Amino acid sequence: MNFFNLVRIEFMKVKRSKIIPILAICPFLIVATGINSLLNYISPETEGAWQAMFVQSCLLFSYYLLPFTMIVVSVLISQREKANKGILKMLTLPVNRQKISMAKFVVFLFFLFLQVVIFFTLFLLVGLYASNNIGLQEPVPYFYIVKWSLIIFFTAIPLVSIIWLLTVMFHKVVLTIGLSVLMVIASVFVANVNLVWTLFPFSYSGKFVSEELSRVSSGISELDVQLFPFIPFAAVITCLCLLLASKRFGKKEMRVY
Repeated sequence: MNFFNLVRIEFMKVKRSKIIPILAICPFLIVATGINSLLNYISPETEGAWQAMFVQSCLLFSYYLLPFTMIVVSVLISQREKANKGILKMLTLPVNRQKISMAKFVVFLFFLFLQVVIFFTLFLLVGLYASNNIGLQEPVPYFYIVKWSLIIFFTAIPLVSIIWLLTVMFHKVVLTIGLSVLMVIASVFVANVNLVWTLFPFSYSGKFVSEELSRVSSGISELDVQLFPFIPFAAVITCLCLLLASKRFGKKEMRVY
């Protein structure tokens, strides 16, 4: 069985899951409350109103909502596989375990992409509603919204690779959730430590949004984020996590049974 068929099968498994409603409800609440709190400070002539609405909504999303949602999604994918010993049935097939692990990660990555698309679509819709209500004259910065959707998505890939590794390594859900939550809480503090944040993927997306907040507040044109050593560290961490997850996937089930 080739890799694309494995990915297709994994998508079929989660087709009837409750993951998509989870991805949609929380972002709507955060975007709506974030923009609503700003309406008291924005007038029709306010410059940079869209950027202000974005930063207000996106800070909470990047530091907390996105990681927490991905933790829940990883647990749902894992538990769905373990129900009725489905993973054991799959492991008895002549299919490479590493390929199965990567196929599941592709599905996990798709849900990350979907979460980002849902969040920014809701941000755009709620922002349009709010701007019409106050008569905001500033045009919608579509390029700005798309650019930040891509930044959030790509900076969150190392984060989901760590969550996936924890999901594969620990059979007890409480350990995966507990360790992930600890890292989410620590991310805000680590993001403020120079260079250390580049070694801590849970801080990546929040760090970029925090720097965007500084850029908007100070009125400068360039985002103050050093891409070196950020990009090499992010790439190495992601590759290591995926490699370890592929090696560990299914090993414990095969030993037990």
